[in-house]
Amino acid sequence: MNQILSTGDNSKKKNEKSQKQKSNYKSINYQYTGNSGNISSVIRVFGILLIVFGICMIGGASYGLYNSMNQQVTTVNVQEKPVISVKKVEGNNKMLLLNATSEIGMEEVVYQWDNQEQVTLNGNGGKYIQQKIQIPTGTNNLTITATDIQGNENTYTQQYILEGKTSLQAADNGKIQILYKGNIDEISYITYRWDDETEQTITQEQLIEAEQNLQNEEMQNTDNQETDENSSNEESSNNNQQNEESHVIYEIDAIGGRHTLTVVVVDNENNTETYTQKTNGVSIPKAEISVNDEQTAFVISLTDDIELQEVIITINNANYQNQKFGQKLTGKEFSFEIPLAQGDNTMQVEVINSDGQSVKRDIAFTKQ
Repeated sequence: MNQILSTGDNSKKKNEKSQKQKSNYKSINYQYTGNSGNISSVIRVFGILLIVFGICMIGGASYGLYNSMNQQVTTVNVQEKPVISVKKVEGNNKMLLLNATSEIGMEEVVYQWDNQEQVTLNGNGGKYIQQKIQIPTGTNNLTITATDIQGNENTYTQQYILEGKTSLQAADNGKIQILYKGNIDEISYITYRWDDETEQTITQEQLIEAEQNLQNEEMQNTDNQETDENSSNEESSNNNQQNEESHVIYEIDAIGGRHTLTVVVVDNENNTETYTQKTNGVSIPKAEISVNDEQTAFVISLTDDIELQEVIITINNANYQNQKFGQKLTGKEFSFEIPLAQGDNTMQVEVINSDGQSVKRDIAFTKQ
């Protein structure tokens, strides 16, 4: 009984202890829950601070990039063009010294004398380009274009006049004469070219032979012939005079139309002298007339080295009695057909070019 009671008391004590433990557990659980809420609040606050910091960092970086871009754009806008300076080389009136500069770097310089070939100098991003340029003989225009690495351009144009020993003149025989002020023995060779065609070379031997032939022609054209002794003295006098005055040393065939002739004289010391001149040779138009294979029409083909201007045809057959027809033309070539009438057909074609030169062609054909 006592044991049972004792047991019952023990059970009661156990139950009370258990309840206390449970109560303790609940208290612990409650206390833990309270700690979790505080940690979450701290985390939220820390996260908000990180977000604000991140926004500030991004905003600062964006502003820095924007400011940098504005500065770059401003730099491009205020950048000046490349500076071109050209002056004669001291002690050499046949040579120019070209200087092109840019603070941001040079891309290239292109220079050209009149219609001659362009010369390109690469800058490779450096701040300056320097080059010596030889002045050709005669009156010539020099054009220089300088470009920096950002595409800014500056152009320089100037006319230069240089009197040298070489000059050109047109002859009555349809040739271009090369004149030289000095002794022909001091010339090593001469080159010449029309426009951009291949250069032709005249050797010293050819010059001597040509000069001798020209002198012989002049002597043959002289009305008053001197004795051999006087002729010899006169020849010696002429040679001395030729050393001081320009005289013809060579003749080349002229070509019709507007062209540029460039002559380069190289002396025995390898010094060069360049002479460039624009020419306007008279062009003669051409007219070809034939009958087509079917024998039904005249075929007319007109050509000119410069430009065709007008064609006039006169027809005499069963349909037209010496009637004239004209047409204005452009270009260098023109072709057309005139139908044949039954029986006799005669036609005259006159073609006129832009130089005012004309040519006539006649043809007759009987159609069966």
